[in-house]
Amino acid sequence: MASPGLLFNTALNSLTTEAYPDRVQAKEALEARVDVVIATRGDGTVGCFAEVRASTGTAMGLVPLGPAIY
Repeated sequence: MASPGLLFNTALNSLTTEAYPDRVQAKEALEARVDVVIATRGDGTVGCFAEVRASTGTAMGLVPLGPAIY
């Protein structure tokens, strides 16, 4: 949890690759007990993050950047 006066203590940032897929990243972020997950890119990545965190109570933000969104 964030300390008083701080929005977040730590930020985790990673890019999806075939070797490091979005589902693995979402699970790792939740295991690290993050305060919020912010998913960027297209509906596949956003949907995956939403599914993984659905029953956790962790907040989620979206930044739509996928190719079909332009």
